[in-house]
Amino acid sequence: EALLGDLERLLYRQRLGRSVPAARAFEKAVLLAPGPGRDLEPRIMALALDGGDRDLARRSAARSVGPKAPPGTAALQVAALMLKREDYLSAANELEGLLAEHPEHHQARLLLAQIMARVDRDADALTLLGEIPAQAEVHADALRLRGLIALAAGEPEAAVARLAEAVLARPDRPGLHRDHARALRAAGRPAEAEGVLRDAVARWPHDPDLRFMAAMAAHDRGDEAGAMRGMQ
Repeated sequence: EALLGDLERLLYRQRLGRSVPAARAFEKAVLLAPGPGRDLEPRIMALALDGGDRDLARRSAARSVGPKAPPGTAALQVAALMLKREDYLSAANELEGLLAEHPEHHQARLLLAQIMARVDRDADALTLLGEIPAQAEVHADALRLRGLIALAAGEPEAAVARLAEAVLARPDRPGLHRDHARALRAAGRPAEAEGVLRDAVARWPHDPDLRFMAAMAAHDRGDEAGAMRGMQ
């Protein structure tokens, strides 16, 4: 009964546009009935951020990830939601706070670098990426972002080098092969790009993006028939 009453008040407050009181009502409902209320956590986080109550959002995220989650997981979840909303400044602030507390949180460092790249602060992004060691789980992602930054800056050969490293680090990820081939095409090396894509298509035959890019690489070197077969 208490849970239903809180939800009724929540809906009323939502209609009034009072997102933080609504989020707090949801939170009370979750605390009263933790099991059934677990599905409410994403809504609590969204409403809390709507109203600018980051502490409430963090509490919700902490409950959502559970007590056994690695340190910083809740803050990372809040930052990811901010990033999804394109609130780059708030997301960056959240990640900087997380890194101040957990300097070795390389996933947070990568996410912050992605934000820096999105807002055209490539130098800051590259500095952050350079601090991610080779043994980090996100090392291949860091290499990929370095390659994409180089590609956007008109440095295709540097992009090829970084993306080739990323492929070596994580050869099991088709997206890295696609990016490597894209850099090779930009560097004016279509035959090499086609070779990369041919091998990738053999490994992931049902990936339409790989097949499309292989057809484009064939077109680059004048193989119209091969390009048409790839498109078909």
